[in-house]
Amino acid sequence: MATSGDCPRSESQLSFLRGEKILILRQTTADWWWGERAGCCGYIPANHVGKQVDEYDPEDRWQDEEYFGSYGTLKLHLEMLADQPRTTKYHSVILQNKESLTDKVILDVGCGTGIISLFCAHYARPKAVYAVEASEMAQHTGQLVLQNGFADIITVFQQKVEDVVLPEKVDVLVSEWMGTCLLAAPLLSCRILPCTCASGPLHVLLACCLPLPCTCASGPLPILLACCLPVLRAPQPSGLHLSWPIFLL
Repeated sequence: MATSGDCPRSESQLSFLRGEKILILRQTTADWWWGERAGCCGYIPANHVGKQVDEYDPEDRWQDEEYFGSYGTLKLHLEMLADQPRTTKYHSVILQNKESLTDKVILDVGCGTGIISLFCAHYARPKAVYAVEASEMAQHTGQLVLQNGFADIITVFQQKVEDVVLPEKVDVLVSEWMGTCLLAAPLLSCRILPCTCASGPLHVLLACCLPLPCTCASGPLPILLACCLPVLRAPQPSGLHLSWPIFLL
């Protein structure tokens, strides 16, 4: 809640009046925070806002804590990494499409241990990779990035993708989110949201063939599908029973 109004002195500052509600997205420094009001984002003086009013649904909070809590454990990620067909699939898809990733800005949504971000950084040499992970695993991911020598390329954000404010437009969106065939990870809306940050047309790269149910879709999804360019598919390795697509913008 704004305790006093502010007239912006630069294009990067947010204009607001006293009493208006402002969503704080990031506490950038002690003096300046990054916030959103009425669909507009910008910097606000920290001393111009009071305690944020929490309007988050308790049910949503409980579900988030349970979901992201489960992905914050090393045990779960070790099990996924030990799935050889699964990890090999990601590896082969990145290798086969590395030319499309070179010198691009990549957003990895729900990066987990950062394995896909690391594959991209190692083989494709992109301009930058922004790895977003809402769970506590992000702290381990940052260390993995540092220890593997890619801290100059990969930046890790411990936030939900809906809350992340990136410093630049992205060219590519990669994500592993269908390990349970959409039964336990209905995150399509979270994958569509970052498309507004894209600087070019939408491309789709599928790790394997999988029909995407869109009969109940509404909002921006038809536009997203209408902008799709040719779909690239990697070969299916033996022993792989589930499907994990990677979306590229």
